[in-house]
Amino acid sequence: MSVKQAKSSERPFFEKKYPCPVCKKESVHYYLRDRTYVIDQRDDDYFISKYTWRDPQHKLYNLYAFHIWHCPYCKYTDERGYFYQKELKESRVHFHLLKRLILEKAASDPVVQIICEDLEYPTVEMLSVLNLHLLSVYIHLMLNEEHLEYEKIARLYLRTAWLFRILSHKTEYHGMDQFLTEYFNLYDHLQKNIMNSLSALEDMNMLISREAENSNSRIWDFFLGKYKNMFRENYQNSLEATDQLIRQLAHYHALGEQIKSDYLTSTQSLLTMPYQGYTRYIDLLKAIHMYWTDVPIHEEDAIRKAEKYFRKALATSAFNDDKFKRFNVYKLIIILNEKLRLYTRALDYCSIWDEELSNLKRVAENRLERITTEEDTTFDPIHLRNIARRSEEMGVQLEKIRSRIIARQMEKDEHTAQFLFDKHREATVEEFQNILEEANLDETIVQKYTLLKKHEKRRGLFQLFRSAPF
Repeated sequence: MSVKQAKSSERPFFEKKYPCPVCKKESVHYYLRDRTYVIDQRDDDYFISKYTWRDPQHKLYNLYAFHIWHCPYCKYTDERGYFYQKELKESRVHFHLLKRLILEKAASDPVVQIICEDLEYPTVEMLSVLNLHLLSVYIHLMLNEEHLEYEKIARLYLRTAWLFRILSHKTEYHGMDQFLTEYFNLYDHLQKNIMNSLSALEDMNMLISREAENSNSRIWDFFLGKYKNMFRENYQNSLEATDQLIRQLAHYHALGEQIKSDYLTSTQSLLTMPYQGYTRYIDLLKAIHMYWTDVPIHEEDAIRKAEKYFRKALATSAFNDDKFKRFNVYKLIIILNEKLRLYTRALDYCSIWDEELSNLKRVAENRLERITTEEDTTFDPIHLRNIARRSEEMGVQLEKIRSRIIARQMEKDEHTAQFLFDKHREATVEEFQNILEEANLDETIVQKYTLLKKHEKRRGLFQLFRSAPF
């Protein structure tokens, strides 16, 4: 059953006629009814990844289909609130400049023409909803740099990333994405454990070797020496078994990559299926790219642009009067960098957020103390206690996020170090250490893999059936 055929009671929205704030012409929009759904899970980047419609008849609709409104006449496209809450924008210079640009240029702009060519509005079809988000971003970027609303553009890019996330989801094989994630996480875990075992095995061999090479060692003469052949045989057998395990583990990785490749080529998302006159939706994005080179073409691309504009927004005075809103933007920048695997930048912003949060908490507590000791009535004690409490809660949240990012950075550095270790087998210890340091890896990871390289060079760690020194 189509949206047109569905009864009003079977839809989570109603049709609302409203004039465009730019051209004043009236058109129909879909307005999501209040209290029609329950949020079950919200991700760290505020994406509602799980929700439940209160009415089961609504389950065919997507919650994210109703946020952007569009004028089919002048092409103005914006968040719903900017259509029906006139006072939000009419008083700002920004809106008047944007209004003039839209009326003068939008109809003849090639990007606007491509997106709107076969655009049906109002709509709940998700590729069209994605097109509306792209159009909204593009229109707001038409202004000169000094008039751009960085926070709003960042917000639109973030919502665009959410839509890419929704549309790229493959429903044909439920749970496959989770399986692949767990599979490769376990592979990385196995690989790290084997490297740790090799390091421990070499340490054991070096411990015994030191006693064998010590001419004054009574320990060797009285206790260890009589077992030297057993030590040698056990060491050689352990190397052989470990080398066999490494080869088998490589098969696990190759099989995982092949399964991943099979999965990606055998499943289709809406983004890879035919769309209007294009072979795939991605081909529409390529057509847009000819005129708008900054158009996001996948989720990570949109996240990268959202993060960029949130940072630009922080550099302005937009959040000077609302510290906690500023802190929420810090959190969002950190989460987005975590998604982009830019852990160093994420940790840098953790430090900035931590410093400003600590300063705010300290100021609030000092003022509370003044009120208590000096009967200062300048400040509201309830407000100050609220600031101190919220700062404390945010501090706990910050430490949880920071610990998680540090762990992920270590995992990433470990994986990079292992890759470099395998790639630069012929490098000297000094050359390999320089390679690790140039990769900006964690110091403990550099030390660990430099030590492994030393062991490999000194003892021929991966050479089977070699003779031990004792």
